Amino acid sequence: ELVPESTQYLYNLAVLYKDTGRPADAEPLLLKLEALEPQNVEIQFQLGTTLLGLGRMPEAVARLEKYVATAPADAANVAAARGMIEALKKK
Repeated sequence: ELVPESTQYLYNLAVLYKDTGRPADAEPLLLKLEALEPQNVEIQFQLGTTLLGLGRMPEAVARLEKYVATAPADAANVAAARGMIEALKKK
């Protein structure tokens, strides 16, 4: 209830949660961001890596594939996402 509607704040907080081992706290913020900013493809990458942290591999792969399909080819996380997809599909 204290989280403002600032999308940059929500994004930064979600990434902080994800990167500090709190993916369960990051997921609802990222889903809210997805609704508020559907054009922001980086949210798909963050959701994918958050879902990895939650052990939800099929959902993570789907988000990462969506990211790779919609992000510009030179986006910072495209290579990492491709590598994760390839590694996860081998399992």
